[in-house]
Amino acid sequence: PEVLIYINNCLIEYKQSLLQDKKIKIYTVAVVVPFYHNQGQVAAEILRGIAQIQLQINIQSFQKIALEKEINLADIIPEGFFSLNHTDNQIALRILIVNDPNNLYAPYSQTAENLASLAPQLNLIAIIGHYSSEMTKKALQFYSQNGLVLINPSSTSNELSHLSSGESLSFFRLTTQDNINATQLAHYLIEKFTGKSGIKVAIFYNKNSSYSTSYRNSIKNILENYRETFVLLKECSYISDKYYHIQAYLEEIKQDDVEVIIIIPDGGIEPNSLDNAGLISRLKLNQCIIAGSATFYHENVLHWIHEQSQYNTAATNECQIIACVPWHWHSEKNGCNSKNQIGQCFCQIGTQLWGTENLSWRSATAFDAVLIIFRIMELYQIKDSQSLLINMNKHFKEQKKSVKGVTGNIEFRENGDRFNPPIEIVAVKWNAQQQKWHWTIDKKIQM
Repeated sequence: PEVLIYINNCLIEYKQSLLQDKKIKIYTVAVVVPFYHNQGQVAAEILRGIAQIQLQINIQSFQKIALEKEINLADIIPEGFFSLNHTDNQIALRILIVNDPNNLYAPYSQTAENLASLAPQLNLIAIIGHYSSEMTKKALQFYSQNGLVLINPSSTSNELSHLSSGESLSFFRLTTQDNINATQLAHYLIEKFTGKSGIKVAIFYNKNSSYSTSYRNSIKNILENYRETFVLLKECSYISDKYYHIQAYLEEIKQDDVEVIIIIPDGGIEPNSLDNAGLISRLKLNQCIIAGSATFYHENVLHWIHEQSQYNTAATNECQIIACVPWHWHSEKNGCNSKNQIGQCFCQIGTQLWGTENLSWRSATAFDAVLIIFRIMELYQIKDSQSLLINMNKHFKEQKKSVKGVTGNIEFRENGDRFNPPIEIVAVKWNAQQQKWHWTIDKKIQM
């Protein structure tokens, strides 16, 4: 996706004077991603959504200046391409890709501090990021102090629902907060085990992560109200610890005949969290459900299951791994075959650019993050970051207006959270046709 972004940026630079002559406004948005988390897979997922919408926004402006006479735009334009424009206002969007070290133990976010201070020189109009809740919280103080909007596509901590009034003005998040995700996951488990008692539950989380702890608190509080149904075993609060510590805990819960494992990896703020999650998927536990948060939703999980299934004679339909995410390719509400036309087109164009089902929830929320900025740019005379901040708050938080996006209807509360944020329960299933495991919507578990 970086290549497509750089191509777009280069074409804008190449024709900057002509674009300006045609009254096409050029805006710059920074996207902050953790390049080193999960070998860059998280960054790639986010940037696919960003690159795709950048192309859709820019193509119409490129065509207006007849760029195709010099450059074969067909090389980068997929079939069935459509314009996102709702007005005649023409816009060219430049994307600045920024790496976030995702360092939990840094006293402050140097990335955010640098971006905020350089924003006037770079003509930055908004920031999209950061990935983890911890980094988002640290970064917000710098953006809010400098009148910059932060559109967040991935941070879900409940803590971000209770910002200061100044930080709330700058904050808009596209994904679903922990208490809602945890409630949905808990209700799935409650419904599944209706009429049963003494179901043993183990929870893995990272006590050093505000996100992981927030999610754990939310789901634990709900399950504790169903003491007849669930027995909560001793927790593992050190999912990012050394391998042998995790292994010892796994042996312990295995001997306790654990029936449900809830796993909440952090957002990459500590290096071992996601790798240790692989230990759990390799456990040979009969009829044990593994229920994960959105940070558990990775291709890695499928690779781990594939490795395990090579040595496991169990039927391929016995895998019981689920996760709670904001969006999925096969979502009945917003996916490739849904009634949401933007969701349909997102998948169709995404198939041509990245391949079938290579757009994840991280891609969808990143796409929508740019989309809401674009809609404000279309409707209002946006001169700089300050005017974008003012008009986004006026449009979404004061006038309560909405935008239709890939993840559904986008409306915001005054604190920056969405009204009715999207939520899906997905499961790992065996695809007999492709002979591989994949994440998919399981109609049997939709609430």
